[in-house]
Amino acid sequence: MSIKANEGLGNKSEQVWNELLHDLGCDPAHIQEEPEECLKRVRDYYENLIAAMPGHVYWLNSRGEYLGCNNQQAKAAGLKSRKDIVGKRNSELPWNFQAGKLPQQLDEVNREVMKSGNPQSVEEEGHMPDGSTMMFLSEKVPVKLPFSKELGMLGISMNITELKDTKIKLEQALVAAQAANKAKSEFIANMSHDIRTPLSGILTMAEVMLQSPDLLTTENIRVVYESGHRLLSMLNQIIDFIDMDDPTHLGSDEAFSPATLIDDLIALFKPAAMNRQLALTSQCSPQVPEMLKGFGEAIHRTILNLTGNAMKFTNEGGVTITTDFEYQNDHQGELIIQVQDTGVGIPDDAKERIFERFGRVLPSYQDNKPGTGLGLSIVKSYVDELGGRIDFDSVVGKGSTFTCSFPLELVTTTDNAVPHYVSVADISHLEAGALAPSQSTQVTPASEELTVKILVVEDNPTAAKAACMMLQSLGLQADHAADGANGVDLALSHDYSLILMDIGLPDMTGFDAAKAIRREKPNVPIIALTGHATLDEAESEQAGLNGLITKPLSVDAAEQMISQYLEYDMAVQCQTGTKAKSTASASTIDFADAVRTASDNEQLAKELLAMFYSEIASNKSTIAKLLATGDKEELAKQVHRIKGGAAYCGVAHMHKLLGEIYAELQDIEHLAAIKPLIEQLYVAMDNYSDEYKRRFLNSNSH
Repeated sequence: MSIKANEGLGNKSEQVWNELLHDLGCDPAHIQEEPEECLKRVRDYYENLIAAMPGHVYWLNSRGEYLGCNNQQAKAAGLKSRKDIVGKRNSELPWNFQAGKLPQQLDEVNREVMKSGNPQSVEEEGHMPDGSTMMFLSEKVPVKLPFSKELGMLGISMNITELKDTKIKLEQALVAAQAANKAKSEFIANMSHDIRTPLSGILTMAEVMLQSPDLLTTENIRVVYESGHRLLSMLNQIIDFIDMDDPTHLGSDEAFSPATLIDDLIALFKPAAMNRQLALTSQCSPQVPEMLKGFGEAIHRTILNLTGNAMKFTNEGGVTITTDFEYQNDHQGELIIQVQDTGVGIPDDAKERIFERFGRVLPSYQDNKPGTGLGLSIVKSYVDELGGRIDFDSVVGKGSTFTCSFPLELVTTTDNAVPHYVSVADISHLEAGALAPSQSTQVTPASEELTVKILVVEDNPTAAKAACMMLQSLGLQADHAADGANGVDLALSHDYSLILMDIGLPDMTGFDAAKAIRREKPNVPIIALTGHATLDEAESEQAGLNGLITKPLSVDAAEQMISQYLEYDMAVQCQTGTKAKSTASASTIDFADAVRTASDNEQLAKELLAMFYSEIASNKSTIAKLLATGDKEELAKQVHRIKGGAAYCGVAHMHKLLGEIYAELQDIEHLAAIKPLIEQLYVAMDNYSDEYKRRFLNSNSH
């Protein structure tokens, strides 16, 4: 073999080549005199280049035996020298002991490259001799070996472990950012609903009562009062969350009495529990010291939020607060407080996010429970800052148990007064959160001497008020439940002569509620009150329904129902006023029809129209939101609910339009098909608002 200084090279290349040979100690003019020495020096030069190449470089023959590699590949394989790899297979290399199936997987890729003659770019996992795992991006190409008909393979692998880790972190950060953005959007949507709804009620009812003093009733003032407290509660919770950044928000590190702390909370929540017929109890272990030292105010806020949540989501049964203490030594230990309820429980798919800020199991416009989604986030922040722990267990339909542990110091004596942490903010939190007026049982006032009691189970407040006041006008006592669970609870705990049952309830169907009542009270008449003209006969019979009344409930229908199912002298008790004459016109609001529907009670008709007017803005907002999210099932529920209220307000066109939309929603697959009808509904709602303001707010006549 010989080396020629200028073989196959151009002038520039020849110059560079000669300079290289000179640098290697080979005089180009005398290269033929010592060819073997020059060849060795050139070979060593290229060997050093290959050895120092970045990345992992290696080449194999067709049998999968390594013919060589660079230093980095040899080091990764745990070899002392890169020459040690020659003749070895993947299964013989040190990494085989950590790799498991890795050698076989590598060989399969290598064989495919040599068999097909096509290059491949693959990501491969590498298990290193030190036990670490790395990711490589490998470029593998077939190579024609000298004096062989078979192909070998050349591979270059780059360590992309950090790149992959960075990619994973970026993906996780993106998921977290998207989740945070979604939570923020849900928070804004919840706030839009939870703030706009009571605020619209306050402003609208104030406007109505300002323009029409005869509507300045206790019931309407109660709407304003409860709406105001609902707003105050949400604002207090938002302020609590903002205050988490204030270093003083934990209060003082001082001596406090655990028993007093719990007693104060029980006293705070007791009226709400009694009002909702819930049991509220506490149990304190003898192990709990009389006094402890720590941030008692923060512990109070933590248990306040947990108890408020428990009360809000418990419709029957009760809430129990249990206190215990585990001694670590003579000076310190852990205060353990457990809040257990028999409420609705938390679904498995929601358990991971309940402590996230703005997290709610359902949007507020679906579950109708006010809240920011910050309560449990605040609880978790308090517990973490106090160095404690919080765990929970929950079963849907059975309830939830939250357990908090707080590390505290023991106190033997103290000259200071025992602190109390109840504040005005706590009271507003209780009234608007734990009491949850929107979900509490509402009982329509009735004279004590009335003995015939009827239960109206109806989720639409306008329809419920109209039905209850109509029954009162007939001399009957009417109680109201806003959902199926409360309806069943009232039916089983009271003796009702008859039950009016709406079918489309928020928490269960009227059929399910009727079945639950029938198991305990087989003889009480249960009449379906629905916007549907017909009901499934088999399902109605199975549920034990005695009959059907189509909304709106008219005086004639009520009288017929009473005469059919009750032994009741209508002539003695009927308080129906003079019948209003029909004055229907082309107006959006047929006030005469509304008066007839309201048992000829003009005052009641005005109140129903005012309530419907106050709900227009929030109803439009809810419909638009559901259209945007594509929630067809919830949209159908909301349309059905609004239709129930419209039946009492003399708006035949809107009522018919709502019926058409509801019917269409049962058949269509995509909500885009319903948008033209929705636009008509928006126009009808706007026309109603305009006419109501013109006729009932800007003048004293109708």
